[in-house]
Amino acid sequence: MTLKRHGYALREAGTVAESIEAVTLEKPDLMLLDMNLPGGTGFDVLMQIRQMYTANVLPIIVISALTQENNIVRALQLGAQDYLTKPFSLLELSERVKRILG
Repeated sequence: MTLKRHGYALREAGTVAESIEAVTLEKPDLMLLDMNLPGGTGFDVLMQIRQMYTANVLPIIVISALTQENNIVRALQLGAQDYLTKPFSLLELSERVKRILG
């Protein structure tokens, strides 16, 4: 709701397959990616998306309860622009989105 109030259009995908399909069909400006998804992991999504798009074409912010350093580093190595651990403030998320989208 916070992002919608700031004028962003959103589409939710609940699984790895839906995430890949949404990116393929809709060509979003930014992806917010949770690492815990049915049908795989956010790492799977990152790897597939980076095979289709470079980091400059589709920026990805990972939002995750996985707070271990190795998970954060792996997501960044796979092409995520940012990694936000849960719980987080909605204001912080809004600012990170704004920073990436300009």
